[in-house]
Amino acid sequence: MKILIVSNMYPDKKNVSYGIFVKRFCEQLDELGLSYDKSVLTKSNNKLKKLIKYSLFYIKTLIKIFINKYDIVYIHYASHSGAPVIFANKFKKFDIYTNVHGSDVVPENNKQEKFQKYTRKLMSISKKIIVPSEYFKDYVCRKYSVSDLKVEVYPSAGVDTEVFYPYDNDKKILTRSQLGLSNQYKYVGFVGRISTGKGWDTFIKAINIVSKENKDLMFVIVGSGPEEEKMNSLISNYNIEDRIIRFGLLPQEKLADVYNSIDVFVFPTEREGESLGLVAIEAMACGTPVIASDFAAPRYYIKDNYNGFKFEKGNFRELADVILKWNSISNSTELTKGALKSAISYSRDNILNNLKKILYESNLEKDVRN
Repeated sequence: MKILIVSNMYPDKKNVSYGIFVKRFCEQLDELGLSYDKSVLTKSNNKLKKLIKYSLFYIKTLIKIFINKYDIVYIHYASHSGAPVIFANKFKKFDIYTNVHGSDVVPENNKQEKFQKYTRKLMSISKKIIVPSEYFKDYVCRKYSVSDLKVEVYPSAGVDTEVFYPYDNDKKILTRSQLGLSNQYKYVGFVGRISTGKGWDTFIKAINIVSKENKDLMFVIVGSGPEEEKMNSLISNYNIEDRIIRFGLLPQEKLADVYNSIDVFVFPTEREGESLGLVAIEAMACGTPVIASDFAAPRYYIKDNYNGFKFEKGNFRELADVILKWNSISNSTELTKGALKSAISYSRDNILNNLKKILYESNLEKDVRN
């Protein structure tokens, strides 16, 4: 079996997190011993460079498809990667697998909306549609009127449990110290891009309420983004700078340190296109319970009093109440157990078996037909 991976997102030395899910997907193909080629695009912020890079990316994709024989052309991010594959498929037959991730299905602005025609076309001609979660499977089936038999769940390469795992108590104490956190406080954490729809403002407003009622809780925020100045202004207006420890972008190993050092993780997403929420699952893999919006993908895997709690999307007062409720629990061991059990199904080993099934089953069917 030979596969061509087509993606407009792929990491490079400067942008190590950009399209990291595609790189992890390639690593899993390596583990399965599968042969593949790549036609991928790295990040560019310059408009002219981006236009040139996209043109070359499309041409490269067409050339690869026409001069090679692939069993599967596997597309990541349908809206922006699909055009050359759709064109090539008019002249050459091959199986198309389309892996959607979020805004390629749920556009968040007019620019993204314009590319929906490519997503719709791919939904109709793809042999398999791959989604990160059961939530997104339901969403895709409804929006594009496709059979659920055509849609497979593959949670974006899963969680690396060699990186994200629960530390023993001694290591937790040491890690907290290295991060500048004190063992006399409980910590409530947030990890994510500081941008519209991530719910950072809901979290800050909840911190303001909680800080007035409880002096033993501190807060950790990890991330950066276009709305950092707005966040800084809101924090300053509430005069809660002394209650928040801030970090910028962190590598995976440091994120694992953060997840293990905080006592609960808050995932206040307001994005309909939140197709999985891997950060919340990574936190649970470290044994950290999650307080999440009762919305999008988290609604499907966060269970009240089992692995965390849910609150109404955007309702900062309810979030504050839930944080205080969590803090009042005398023994959170059961929540930790629930979080760890919930994360198991997302481990890379389990996900690898799922990917193997997705790729091999349909091609076995083809072999039988031939």
